[in-house]
Amino acid sequence: MNSCLRTPIIKALREYKEKIVDSMKMKVSEDKWTPINMHTKAGVNKFLLQMENLGLILAKYIINETWVDLSSSTIWFAQSILTIQKIGLKLVTKDMMDVLDECIYAVFNSRLALSVGNDSSYAQKNFKFLLETVMPLMLRVYKEEVGYDNEKLVSLAKKFGMKVTPPKKSNITKYTSNEYL
Repeated sequence: MNSCLRTPIIKALREYKEKIVDSMKMKVSEDKWTPINMHTKAGVNKFLLQMENLGLILAKYIINETWVDLSSSTIWFAQSILTIQKIGLKLVTKDMMDVLDECIYAVFNSRLALSVGNDSSYAQKNFKFLLETVMPLMLRVYKEEVGYDNEKLVSLAKKFGMKVTPPKKSNITKYTSNEYL
């Protein structure tokens, strides 16, 4: 069964990567680099819940009750890249992880490369959000799911000056036998 699904899953990941990169280039070039108006508190709450389901807690980015202090392309990218990883980790098997890793790397690298040339302070604030909020979340979730780092994403983080620290060890003692019970 695995061999029957392997080729279509790999093909779908690669096609999705290309579509995301193409869409992202257009969205970043058209972005006005302003906060997003959700119009109502209900709209904000719905947005916050959607982002929380992806692992991002964004309450600190809400301003004046109905505005999200991130650009439209940044929000779109965060949702896209987190979804790629979330679904990819559920679909792929160990022998397909390299394809998922490459997909995540290519999409994230393309987005960061698009930010490098934009000197507006708001664009840089969004760039910082991607590096300091989205990237660490992705690294943590990946490691929790598969038990090791996404080395390509770690190298990308380092390339853009982000310090990658290993997750803090738990203070909880783990026993390997039940003689203490």
